[in-house]
Amino acid sequence: MKKCLNIAAALAVIAAAANQSRAGVDPTGACYTVDTAGFTVNCQGDLTEAECAALLNGVWDEGHMCNDVDGDGIIDPFITYDQIDPVQYGDCGEFTIAGATLFADFFGLRATTNDFVNVDGDTIPCSGAPFKDFADVNCIGSSTGVDQLAPDYFCGLNWHGCWLAQYRSVGSGNGFKEFVNYQLTGALPKDIPAEAGILNRARWAEAGEYVDLASCMANCFSPESDTGDMNGDTFTDGRDIELWITACLSEDGVPAGMTIKGDVDGDEIITIDGDLDGFVSCILSGGCAGASEPGTPYCYSAIDAANLDVPSRWFVTLAGEGAWNKKPTTTGYGNNTRGAADTGYSNKLASLSAGGDSMNFNASPDANTIYDTIFAYSPVASIANQGTGYENVTYTEIQYMLVTGRNANGENIQACTRDSGSGTRNGFTNSVGVDPSWGAGDNLAPLKRNGSGDRARENQETNVGYNTYTANCGGSSIMENAVRHHRLGVGYTGLLGGSRAASDAVSGIYEILNVKKDIAGGVNFVRPSVEAVINNDDVDNGFSIGGGQTLVTRGDPKQMNPAAPDYMDNRALAAYVNNITDSIDTFVANSGALPQFNMPADQLTTTFILPQAVNAISPLDDPTVYVSNAVGFNAGVSAATLVSQATVIPAFGSVKPNGNVPVRNAIGTIPANRGPFEFAEPAAYSDGSTTGAYRAFDGSLSLTGGTQLGPRMHIQGDFNVNGMRDLGDIAPLIAAVADPAGFQSNDITTNAIPNVAPINFIVPEILGDFDGNGDLDKEDVRYFADGLAMVAGKLDRKQGFTTVDTAFGGNYFNTTLAHGAYSNGDSRADVAGDAVYPGAYPNGADGTVDAADIDYVCANMFSTAWGADLSDHAGKDLSCDMTGDCIVNYDDICEIIAILETTPGDINLDGIVNDGAAVSANIGMMNPKWSDGDVDCDGDIDADDVAIADGTNNPCL
Repeated sequence: MKKCLNIAAALAVIAAAANQSRAGVDPTGACYTVDTAGFTVNCQGDLTEAECAALLNGVWDEGHMCNDVDGDGIIDPFITYDQIDPVQYGDCGEFTIAGATLFADFFGLRATTNDFVNVDGDTIPCSGAPFKDFADVNCIGSSTGVDQLAPDYFCGLNWHGCWLAQYRSVGSGNGFKEFVNYQLTGALPKDIPAEAGILNRARWAEAGEYVDLASCMANCFSPESDTGDMNGDTFTDGRDIELWITACLSEDGVPAGMTIKGDVDGDEIITIDGDLDGFVSCILSGGCAGASEPGTPYCYSAIDAANLDVPSRWFVTLAGEGAWNKKPTTTGYGNNTRGAADTGYSNKLASLSAGGDSMNFNASPDANTIYDTIFAYSPVASIANQGTGYENVTYTEIQYMLVTGRNANGENIQACTRDSGSGTRNGFTNSVGVDPSWGAGDNLAPLKRNGSGDRARENQETNVGYNTYTANCGGSSIMENAVRHHRLGVGYTGLLGGSRAASDAVSGIYEILNVKKDIAGGVNFVRPSVEAVINNDDVDNGFSIGGGQTLVTRGDPKQMNPAAPDYMDNRALAAYVNNITDSIDTFVANSGALPQFNMPADQLTTTFILPQAVNAISPLDDPTVYVSNAVGFNAGVSAATLVSQATVIPAFGSVKPNGNVPVRNAIGTIPANRGPFEFAEPAAYSDGSTTGAYRAFDGSLSLTGGTQLGPRMHIQGDFNVNGMRDLGDIAPLIAAVADPAGFQSNDITTNAIPNVAPINFIVPEILGDFDGNGDLDKEDVRYFADGLAMVAGKLDRKQGFTTVDTAFGGNYFNTTLAHGAYSNGDSRADVAGDAVYPGAYPNGADGTVDAADIDYVCANMFSTAWGADLSDHAGKDLSCDMTGDCIVNYDDICEIIAILETTPGDINLDGIVNDGAAVSANIGMMNPKWSDGDVDCDGDIDADDVAIADGTNNPCL
């Protein structure tokens, strides 16, 4: 018993006095009509008790008004839920699932909670038959209805039903973490879900923001301004004090049926020591500030399960040395120690441990054993902005883009990716042979969790403009937005679903790429389709990128023995899982029925793909290999999927082949407390715009995002309009940077471009904005020279920087040398004076070529040509290639030494070979750099380095 009794009497006096001030507001009661199962159908608030008694199925409830949950005379503006007796009415109750954004649409469909097995144990009134599957509810000889176990929730109305099902769409790994943390520590997530919050199909959050149900948002944790208002009636009175005392005296410190508004210290329990002083202060002052709220109309009490886009074992980090190609269940898997280049945001996968305890995958289960239930297969498509000019992509190219941020030919596209907690990232990267923790793409910026509302800004932050980024995006829609607006953007997202790749491609938002599985000997580029996904065992005609949609539970939903260690305590959740899987196991197509009358399996065949429909499945330990699905395959399910799927995947380039004007953020869009970003906010963009609109042909600022582009604007960076990015684009790019408006005017006049849609005249701030900051400036020229200067299909940085200086007539970037005289192209050696962002954009240049640049090149050496061996190139920066051969080796050190007109042993760069003594003094130094004396870049300082430093040996000759 808590030590609350000693204050109960004093508080009771306060309560009595407060209640006197509320005299006359107590309700007399309300009339409810109920169905045969005892569920409330309607509340007749205007009837008297006598009128209620005369009403068929009328029940008078003394002391309650309609929607007055707690009997305080006030209609509560949020959901209420009556727990149904599972003995009488079956496995009813509430459950909350957290997880995948890719599968969020599933939880918004009525069919997913239609009663297939008669979960609630009810009967059809006219016949007495069990109410399950498709039922003849009016006894006319045909199936005319189904039993909805989770009736729709409507804001402000009293709700009764069997299941109260919540879904937090936060990403697979993030949901998995929420699940593990709650199950082991009892901690509940308090933030707004990144993608969606769903309550019995009603969406209360979207993309990190409250939506339609915000007016019904419940205070679930530390309340904002009404900590003392326990019952939410807008009054602070004796009833609130009574409820606080009741909560304090209760065994678990939680007021029955109420949100924890008296929990002033935010520890999710009401106690004397932690909350009394603060609660009294709130009562006296009228309110207290509190923590953030998730936004749900009904406060979830647990995270009962996680929904992942892949099996749970694919999400668990294993100790050991990591590598880009580690497979699930092997040591070092998920254990990439490299964080985001600018913020250090972790790319590691999830842990099974929290609070000193751990979940497990034990073959002999205990109370902490988790189980996977796979109930769909979720294909993931490779997508690209039309500006990339990409149509086809190989697995090898995808691997390079994911691991290095560059293509296998060295081209520096913008490699967009999800955060490491994403199941879409996990399924995509694992399928192409990349450890998900290494699939960081451009590897910039964190997933932002800097307080309520920050995540809502992520779509703005992945538009074009200042403070933008394309990697570690916190939701599928957010990364899709990055690909949509960054014209060098390449990424991935779910193929199917109402807001994923197929529907986006139909709208022309971006392109779906054709994929060749070259790592398995494939020779054809396969266009993703439902048929190709089903025929995934054919390397040249099938599509095999994706994962099994998995529900993760603590305990086995099929376990029926309460004494078993893996018996699930939440029987409502177990019944929910079994209702879906039993529907799949005994699948019968409901051809022609309305979607709301489908059973779960029927809906999965029309919107998603059942695992029983595909020809092959991937084993847990190697997601790149697909083996025959001989045991699980169901020909009927497969055939029904081909017939029922309404997904349309347009032919490549058939909708908006040239793309659209990007959305560029208005100046001042993102608040100042945004945290670390790449670009600072300018006073205006380079074309003078502060609204985000681009310069039109007449100099006005009127081209807004989404306007269609014409063929001359198709290929990003194609300033000479020859249909490709090459060295010929550099001279006109430089001219455009010098005078964007004049360049545009000349383009219109010279080429007689009409002012008609789609826009076909060159808009320099669109065509040349390679780094995505919304401007056209010298840094875009550097980006082109460093990562887009293609010669014969391969990147040539030396030719890129040399062509820039030649076109300009000298030192375009005004680069200085620590020693020697500048020659055209020497600025290519300025790579590391500032923070470097390998694979993203060339940020390291500080205006001087010096020892810091040599140190950096020395640390990034590799022996094979870029694109030939990713194990040699993972974690390396191709910006260190000085010779243009797409290899970084000692030849590149010699190239910088030649630029500086000295010798490799001149560590102080004074042009004199006399540094032997300084190098000798550092022999044995740990982790030395070139400037310390490791002049041969072999990782140590020894006699060989002394010989080079005193002029005895010159490895560059």
